[in-house]
Amino acid sequence: MSQSSALLSDCRFEDNSFPGGFEGGAFSAEGSAVDVVRCYFARNSCGYSGGAIAAGTNADLQIDSCSFVENSATNGGAIAVIFAQATITNSRFQGNTAGSGGALFCYDQASMTVTGSTFVGNIADTKGGGAVVDYNAWLVVRSSTFFGNRASDGAGLHQALGALTVENTIIAASLQGGAFACSQPVDPIIRCSDFHGNVGGNWISCATGFLGVGGNVSADPLFCDPSGGNFRLNEGSPCAPEHSGGCELIGAWPVDCGATPVEPTTWGALKHAFSH
Repeated sequence: MSQSSALLSDCRFEDNSFPGGFEGGAFSAEGSAVDVVRCYFARNSCGYSGGAIAAGTNADLQIDSCSFVENSATNGGAIAVIFAQATITNSRFQGNTAGSGGALFCYDQASMTVTGSTFVGNIADTKGGGAVVDYNAWLVVRSSTFFGNRASDGAGLHQALGALTVENTIIAASLQGGAFACSQPVDPIIRCSDFHGNVGGNWISCATGFLGVGGNVSADPLFCDPSGGNFRLNEGSPCAPEHSGGCELIGAWPVDCGATPVEPTTWGALKHAFSH
């Protein structure tokens, strides 16, 4: 869509493909304001950017309470935002794949804010299993949970030539590539976050030195049942408001169970847990 406005609610976009296309397996938007609410995107693909959705020049994309499952692209397996802006709230990203930005790709003067969202089992061949910000773009991630993602560099998040702020967020049990990575000299902003149990390291790369500062910790978040896809917190979790040292809730999900530690897992187990 171009130079328009649209509201998409309670829709399903499945098995769409734009293999030779530049942007957007399910749809793309340029110069448009698009609200997407309670929609489901599965197995969509694009040959370049945005396996499910691509937001291009001057687009304003608002996503709330949506699910993105097993979408794929070269950049941004689920969503790519390029010279546009996007706000993503209370959404789920599972099993999306890309060369860069397994779930999200924020690039070229784009701005993206992600709040209250969950990233599980997303994969990038190179950088940013969960998300990557690059080339003078801005990404803010707040109150979100990353679990079991992987990439060559930065399984959770990767800051390339862009600015990245991370607040009240959990990155746990990454399968490859460490919790966090940077490929530029500019430091990120990280506050009140928990990086724990990530293969390749937790507070590494440009996140080195942030542990113990600004409410940042490396402790088992005590999810209720991560192998079953339940990322609510045990009442004794260090991410619970009562134990977070004044940071309030860390992660996307509230307290709702007794003690259960983070468990090692595989992509096959994650896929099974989220397929029901």
